[in-house]
Amino acid sequence: MATLSPVPRRAPTTAALVAACVLAGGLTGCSGGGDDGSAEADTEAQAFAEESAQDILAAAEDATTEVESLRVRGDLTVGEQVVSVDLRVDQAEQCEGTVGRDGVSADVLGVDGAYWIRPDDAYWRGTLGAADAEAVIQAQQGRWVATSGVASLCDPDGLFGSDPTDPDVQLATLGPGEVGGQPVVRVRRTDAEGRSTVSAVSATSPHYLRQVVGEGQARGTRIDVGDFGEALDVEAPASDDQVPLEGLPLPG
Repeated sequence: MATLSPVPRRAPTTAALVAACVLAGGLTGCSGGGDDGSAEADTEAQAFAEESAQDILAAAEDATTEVESLRVRGDLTVGEQVVSVDLRVDQAEQCEGTVGRDGVSADVLGVDGAYWIRPDDAYWRGTLGAADAEAVIQAQQGRWVATSGVASLCDPDGLFGSDPTDPDVQLATLGPGEVGGQPVVRVRRTDAEGRSTVSAVSATSPHYLRQVVGEGQARGTRIDVGDFGEALDVEAPASDDQVPLEGLPLPG
């Protein structure tokens, strides 16, 4: 039986390699924390920029994983494809939002350890042959499809990728910059396969991860993180508004 996947199979791995965060706040930057314009903040930012790359990323992980929820939004380059993501996730691994690629999209929902995806008709038609797609569309009837295949997208711990102390991961501090008018410190992370991403970390407390931009093989990736807030208030679909993956006539 075909496996239901909203994005290519390597997407969760790529999301992790995208180094310390995934998306939100978009081109306008992220909410929460930041520079208050004071001399004290300037001093703090200068001191933080002198920290090691490893310590900067550790501070970002500590700060970002302490918030109850966040929003991740942007584009990931996965092989030859660009995958768009717009998700709110919380520390209970609940989530809601959308993923998409090649002009098709799917809603994603996670509640209390259960996960669903609701692809649009264009997703099925772009993934399956015409006859198979119509059969699946009729069986789905617009309902949520229960699947654990999107669980990794809803895990905030997965946003930080590999351990920065890993000897196969090369880190380099690139110095100060700005994201959405907020001062940041940028760190380049290069993995054992030569894929590089540049993470922008808030230069003042709390040291949230603000943005990740891909280089080289990851070029085209741009993700932002923000909208830090309270735990999500999400509910599972009604029983008559969901169907198990096994209940769809997917080609074997």
